[in-house]
Amino acid sequence: MNYLKDKAEFLREIKAALKYFEVTRVVQRFDFYSFQNLLEHVTLTYHNLDKNAHSILLLPPISRGKQRYVRVFDGSAHELTMFPQHEVSEVLKNISNDYLDYVLGCIEIPREINEREVAEKVNKLKDFFPKIFTYGTANDIENEINEANRILKDIFQIIERCNFLHKKECLKSLFQVTYLVNIQRRFYFPFFQLEKSLHPKKHCIINFSTEGPKEFDKGAFFFIRGDMKYLFPLEPVSGASYHLRFVPPGGIDMLDFWLADLEGTPLIQKEYERDRYFQKTMLDISFPPPETREIRERIDSRRVPSVILLMRVSPLLCLLCYLVHVAVLSPIFIKILYGTVGLSEFIAFLALGATILLSVSIYAMDKKIIQEFVLCHLLIACTILIAELGVFMLFT
Repeated sequence: MNYLKDKAEFLREIKAALKYFEVTRVVQRFDFYSFQNLLEHVTLTYHNLDKNAHSILLLPPISRGKQRYVRVFDGSAHELTMFPQHEVSEVLKNISNDYLDYVLGCIEIPREINEREVAEKVNKLKDFFPKIFTYGTANDIENEINEANRILKDIFQIIERCNFLHKKECLKSLFQVTYLVNIQRRFYFPFFQLEKSLHPKKHCIINFSTEGPKEFDKGAFFFIRGDMKYLFPLEPVSGASYHLRFVPPGGIDMLDFWLADLEGTPLIQKEYERDRYFQKTMLDISFPPPETREIRERIDSRRVPSVILLMRVSPLLCLLCYLVHVAVLSPIFIKILYGTVGLSEFIAFLALGATILLSVSIYAMDKKIIQEFVLCHLLIACTILIAELGVFMLFT
């Protein structure tokens, strides 16, 4: 069924995706091939908690600040259809309106509630929805979200003062509206459709990858000895088992890591157990559901729990690059020590440096990060050679 054509069914399926599906396991893996490009692979295990089968699922919310290309696959490697955000935003607006209509229906019976006052607040709140539920930047909707939260707080206070039959369900609906409104501040919802419906109490595995720009902290020391830092924020689904994996590209070793913005929690202890999951060629950390919830709570409070990796270009590669400089500088050292250097000796050292540099270049041919390091040392070697030739010409 094409849910974009059947809007009523599409609305029900989106509601089900928000309400009935539980993510029980998240495996997140990062690959980077250059200093400007990051590829993220995530494997999610979904559990259908409803008594009915459904075909639409929701990926973890994606930051509005990360304009990334997203591809979704099922467990059989079939690429799945993602819904356009303008369609999703319209449905989320309708869902929020339905929740508020349910709230109004609940408070028609209790006499102690001023129904007219609540209705006015609800209608005013609905007026903000067309602006809030749009695929825009966070700054464009900040004022509307703040005003919506103020109105929601007033409605909560009115309802919590009273006791009536469906108060619990009424408050749940308000919490849902609050969640849908506030998630728009920083994230958008990526929904997708399965090829086959997921039946009740069954699990399925979904893989998705996102590609986007990523800046690395490489600084001047990268070009001297190959040091760099890589920070990536933790983005788990609350309540799920969370597994984080990172394998550096060829020619790069991981030296150390630490967890940021997790002080005062049991999570920081993982740094002292590093031998269990940290090696030079791989980082693999597992967070059980309680720790995942702790991370999620910090993210929701606008903090940025993250993992910071300290990496370095392979020592052997660094040594070879340094040997190139030694080979280029050797003629002038001989000149200083012995007062003379022959043309054959000069050419021999130059050929030695060129041979080493050629070997390193061949190794770095398919490794973009290493290419930048090697290119930097090539430019340094050429600069030294030109200066050296100028010295010989000047004093010969």
